[in-house]
Amino acid sequence: TLDSSLILTSSGSANPFRQISKVIPITTDDWNGVSTAGISASWDGEAGEVSDDAPTLVQPSIKTWKAQAFVPFSIEVGADWVGMESELRMAFGDAKDTLEATAFATGAGDGSSQPTGIVTALTGAGAVQASAGADAYAVADVYATINKVPPRHRGQASWIAAYSTINLTRQFGTAVNHAFLTDLTAGSPPLLLGRPLYEASALDGTINAGAENYMLIAGNFDRYHIIDRIGMFVELVPHLFATGNNRPSGQRGLYCYWRVGAGCVDTGAFGMLNVT
Repeated sequence: TLDSSLILTSSGSANPFRQISKVIPITTDDWNGVSTAGISASWDGEAGEVSDDAPTLVQPSIKTWKAQAFVPFSIEVGADWVGMESELRMAFGDAKDTLEATAFATGAGDGSSQPTGIVTALTGAGAVQASAGADAYAVADVYATINKVPPRHRGQASWIAAYSTINLTRQFGTAVNHAFLTDLTAGSPPLLLGRPLYEASALDGTINAGAENYMLIAGNFDRYHIIDRIGMFVELVPHLFATGNNRPSGQRGLYCYWRVGAGCVDTGAFGMLNVT
């Protein structure tokens, strides 16, 4: 008996970004927003002239990029494999999630035809917190990272880390009396220092000596925007042509594509630990 349901055997991904970030659907190529550091009030003496406190406006912009995948198949397979298209659509969805998991974490951004990952956006910004010791992840690093998040964003902050980093953090509780994690019996602890904790498999989970190791991020992910242009499409290509004489080869294909962008609109809403 042949069960033609596809069994995915790849590593897959843990991709929390769409769950915790701000996802904005659009029908154009770019998203443009408006941001400001706000208005500064002042204490002035009686009858003193007030200053001009008009806010400075900035326009962050996020471009959408195309991702794609293609699966050719023979006419015979298309006729004989009942449910093939639905199985391939499932596999396309998994491929999309895996590709985006890496892009939203470490994507190189504009100029590279892919979204800007949160690590890329925060690298070089004031959000980076160096580890207390060289090439070592310690108790103090967790506190220092959340301390980077300002008061405006601390109440809405979440954590993301690779699973190996989460497990390293679990072990702090065996040596010191700190309330790092809650529900230690769960598969992945839901809270770290009172804020939600999510596994992000594309983050760095291994400390490489002498290298930059961005292992732990805390912040208000409402300031990390994911821009979806319409959605994901799967189209049937009715005939493929051989390269020899450009005649039909008896094959069809399913072509999947979607457009998405991402970027951080306020790096000051985050803290990112660099174990180096």
